Amino acid sequence: MNNAGSVGVGFSLNGNFAAQSANLPGFIVNKPNFNSGTGQWTAGLVVADGATTGNAIQVGVTATTPTNSVGSQKIQFFGRDAGGVTREADINSDLQGNLVLSHPATRGLIEPNLVNTPAITNPSGTSLAVPTVGANLISDTATQTLTNKTVNFGATLQKPETQAADANVLTVTPLANAGLYRACVSISVSSATSGVIAWTLSWTDSNGNAQSNVAQDLFQDGTAAPATTFTTNAAGNYHFCRELDVNNAAANIVVKWVGGGTSAAKMSASLERLI
Repeated sequence: MNNAGSVGVGFSLNGNFAAQSANLPGFIVNKPNFNSGTGQWTAGLVVADGATTGNAIQVGVTATTPTNSVGSQKIQFFGRDAGGVTREADINSDLQGNLVLSHPATRGLIEPNLVNTPAITNPSGTSLAVPTVGANLISDTATQTLTNKTVNFGATLQKPETQAADANVLTVTPLANAGLYRACVSISVSSATSGVIAWTLSWTDSNGNAQSNVAQDLFQDGTAAPATTFTTNAAGNYHFCRELDVNNAAANIVVKWVGGGTSAAKMSASLERLI
């Protein structure tokens, strides 16, 4: 191919179909069988060194016409178990750009070198982030098997707070799947004069109802009863965890600091996906 311009294509496959076929692949690499030969291809597709500007394979969205709120098409992988049953696992991106691994029930992700090795880390190397629903993380060593572990979706560590409200202690966009999450906060007050110690949580529940700035309970160390608001003139420590159901809208989950009076504090918050 000789292209003097900046836009072009080396190979383009198109068609004109009056109806949708149940099985009509655009391209197939078949097993070589000419003249009863037994050899095989060493690779079905090779992208040689330096062949692209960086993207060896690009996969577009599922929609056939331009539209929003759609994920990518899937890359499928097939296996066949001892009973001859074909099993499928897929990889794709959801509408938020999360990498999604789909697999049969009771199956999961196998990391052969999990022992003494971080299997999956975020860019800071501090937390496990597996964007799948109900995934298992399984090692090839029985004593290292991790099953149905919670997934840390986001955290804020010791953010300084004062009497001023903070509308974004932690904001997390959940997966576009129904799920059960756990939100936790820890507040350490260093000084206060009629300081208001309180937090709220916003999310969209499993019925699709937006819950906005809902006051949440807190426990104060050394105090038996919880409360949604403490007014204090002294240093102290406060904490709470709660679970919440969300629907599949991928609406933000937001932790806020209420503020009031005069206070100086540090607030940590975390959000985990349980199911």
